[in-house]
Order: sequence, then C-alpha cells, then structure tokens
Amino acid sequence: MSEKARFFIEKSIPELKDLEKKGIFNKDELNRISKKRMEFENRINNRGSKVKDFQLYIEYEKNIEELKKSRRSKKNIDTKSAISNWSGARRINFIFERALRKFPGNTGLWIEAIEYARSQKMFKIINNLINRMLKLHPKKPELWIFAASYEIDDNSDIIAARRLLQNGLKFNNDSIDLWCAYGHLELSYIVKILLRRKILGIDNEDNTQTKDEDESTLLLPETELDLPDIEVNVLGSVDQNPALQGSVVKLVFDSGMKVFNFSQKSALKFTKAYADTICEFADSTIDVWPIYDYVITTAFTEYSSSADLGYLYCISPLQLVAFNTSEFVKRLRISAQRAFDLKKSLDIAREYSHYLTSLLTDDTNKELKESITAIAESIISK
Repeated sequence: MSEKARFFIEKSIPELKDLEKKGIFNKDELNRISKKRMEFENRINNRGSKVKDFQLYIEYEKNIEELKKSRRSKKNIDTKSAISNWSGARRINFIFERALRKFPGNTGLWIEAIEYARSQKMFKIINNLINRMLKLHPKKPELWIFAASYEIDDNSDIIAARRLLQNGLKFNNDSIDLWCAYGHLELSYIVKILLRRKILGIDNEDNTQTKDEDESTLLLPETELDLPDIEVNVLGSVDQNPALQGSVVKLVFDSGMKVFNFSQKSALKFTKAYADTICEFADSTIDVWPIYDYVITTAFTEYSSSADLGYLYCISPLQLVAFNTSEFVKRLRISAQRAFDLKKSLDIAREYSHYLTSLLTDDTNKELKESITAIAESIISK
C-alpha cells in the first residue's frame, strides 16, 4: 500500500464511523468498502494508471452514494448535519480533480466532472471547472457550446451564454458549429420573449420601459469579431421591432459569411448549416421563414454562379410553410418565378422540377396538383 493511498483512506475514517453510528452500513460492509477503496487508490496512484481507473473508482463511489440514499430513506434516518451526508459528493469531486490533474487533455473527463457537479448543484465547482476547461482547451468549439448551453439551461443567463459564444468565436471563427450555435441562441431568445409575452397577454406592448423590461434587452457586448456593440430593445410589436423579426440572427449570419466567403464551397456549407439551424424553430412562436429566406438569398447574391445556391434560392419560398394552404400557393408563385429567371443561367431546371413533383401526394387538391405539374413540366421544356 502506498503512503498516498493510505493517507486518502485515513481521511475517510470519520465518515465511516458516522455511517456505522447512524446504522446505514454495518461493520463488515464498511470493511469491504474500505478494502475496495484501497484497491482503487493503489490503482490510480500507480504510474501506469489510466482514465478508466478513475472512472471505475468514481462509478463505485456513485453506487455507494445511491445505496446510502436508499437506506437513509427506508430507515427514515436524518443525516442533514452529518458528515456522511456531504462527504460522498466531496470525495467524488476530489477523485475527478485528481483525474483532471493527471489527464488535463481529456475533454470527455472535464465534461463528466461538470455534469456530476451539475447533478449535485455545486455551482462554484461548476464555474471553476468550466473556466479551467476553456482556458486549457480554447480551440475546442464544442466546449464553448457546452458552456453556453449550461448558462442557458441552468442559469437562464443569455448575456453570459452570448459572451461565451463570442469568446469562443475569437479562438475558432472558422467553426460552423459555433456560428450556428450563436444564431440558435439569439433565435431561441426571441422565441422565449414572444412566448412570455403571449402567455402574459402583452403581444402589443407599448414602448414604456420598466426595470424588468430592461433585463430583456438583447445586448451584444464588445468583441473583436465583426459584430457591432449594439443594444436591441425587445419592446413593441413584432411588426415594429426588427429585433423581434430576427435582425440579430441575420447579423450573426452576415458576420459568419465574411469568414466563410473565401470559397464557394465553404460559403455553401455554412449557409446550409445555418439554414438548418433556423428550421429547428419551424413550430415556434415566430415566423422564421423571412430569416431563412434572407440567409439563402444573401448567400446566393454573393455567389450567383453557384447552381447549388441557386437551387436553394428557388425552393426557399416553399420551406417552412404548410402544404395545401393559400400561403403555399402564394409562395409557389415566388418560387416558380425565381426558377424561370435562373433557368437559362444555371443548370437547375431538372432538379427543381423533380423537387416540385416530390411534393405531390394523394391528398394534394386537384387545382394545386395541376399547377405544380404544369410548372414542373414547363421548367424543363426548351
């Protein structure tokens, strides 16, 4: 037995005595626990220890905690002020800490440690872990996205989440995932604001700003990226307020396009990914099609010789709209006009025609079916 292993085992003696005193574990069980912990300690203190050794140790301790919780509940034992009530979680965090010191490059281990701290609502530890993780791995876009998601999901802190994504983009401005996460954040915030207003019955808010409403302002903090330092008010009706129509979401796309417009291929990839992000809000409280169409149109304007973007530009009006509706018919006219305008300059006619016919189903009304068929046939005729 190493001295280090013995030291850590001896530190758990007060907890074991408390568990025996409370009747949660008997002496034999505690001896087996101590023996098992000694095995794990010897293993992780070995020079050849691996991440899996730490993970197995942590999993064992988690099982012990679950068993403690179950027995306390069954025996109705009050241990709120007892050392055994909080020592288990502290030990697991300590094992994670030792693992991270030995394997700081293992990002999965950082995530596991943070997720455990989240499950225990250990907010100071969470913030400490996130800050250290990002300092060690600033070139990992997925970690910035994870950190921003934590701020939104656990703290409902849009400002902190936005700041994290912007800082992440300073290190990874070529990350499509980060730009899409940023757009998703801004769009989800608009949806949240509109949903709240709908529930409260204040869809037609006036422009009188209160203290609480100040906190609902969209703030873009200063950044080295091509994102201006602006303040966007979320008050007023949707028709009167560009912010509620997605102006910030469009701004994020425009800034991203300046990064990815070095080639048609990269611009197309970014445009498709960003457009797919917008489509995730198809059933939300905001009509996202104008934002979607803006993204496609902006990209095609930049690369008007791209057949791929030209095709997306033509079918854009038919996205995010219910089929067999008057709005669809209106959009169909716009789509067809775009296709006919580009028919001679880009080779997209057959692909567009095939797309239109793929929309037809047995439930399609006769008039609409005839219109779609006529357009599909006409577009491929000479």
